[in-house]
Amino acid sequence: MCELADAHRERQEIDEFRPVVAPLSASVVQTTIVCNHEIWQVAAKSIRAAIGINDNEVFGKNLRKGLVAIVEEFVVLSLQKAHENAQHHRAHSTDDELNDLENIQYILFGQAQHKQHIPHQVAKDIQNGSYHGGELKDGDYDHGHKGMVFRDFCTHENSRIAGLSPENVLALRLYTSSSYPRFNRPLRKRHNPHPCRMTVHYLDEGLKNLRSIRAVHNDEEFTKIQMLYRGLAGAEVDEDRLRR
Repeated sequence: MCELADAHRERQEIDEFRPVVAPLSASVVQTTIVCNHEIWQVAAKSIRAAIGINDNEVFGKNLRKGLVAIVEEFVVLSLQKAHENAQHHRAHSTDDELNDLENIQYILFGQAQHKQHIPHQVAKDIQNGSYHGGELKDGDYDHGHKGMVFRDFCTHENSRIAGLSPENVLALRLYTSSSYPRFNRPLRKRHNPHPCRMTVHYLDEGLKNLRSIRAVHNDEEFTKIQMLYRGLAGAEVDEDRLRR
């Protein structure tokens, strides 16, 4: 059985980097989950292969860029999306791209919960009392991090234990903000190369390193086998095809 208390503690480790609670889907669509050889091949390979990091020389150059590599990816993606929206006369859709850039600015240069630093969309959500994931009250956003700046997250005890780099911290904070679709959508659509592949690389690395926090604080529990369940609303599995 999955121990809820253990799962809660693991969640708390990730929450150290979370600007706001995880988003929830507002709509439910019936979906059939199909497993085929193409999906299995992708799943069996490394994350680098899945997101299009195949050239070691290019990968090395991007690693040397550090935080700039992540910022570049988001700026380029935002400009591309804004250009596409302008071509299709979807000016209102540029809000997402502006939100992404504001999220980066807040994480890198802002002070947690500072009213003048919080992204505009978040400030609107707080004023309205809700966001896409549910209720959002004053003080909920970046809860427990008031006054912290980027350096504080990088030198946090959990960051030290997990050996997180500033790039890992930025990727983790971005993923737990409203910018999460920039990670998930291309992955679900299996876009290769991923438009933010270095950011995804640092996120994957950071999430794996976070496991060491549990090993340090509770080594006995860390070595136990646990079953983790992923709930999917409005979905069913094609069991016959899966058995084949």
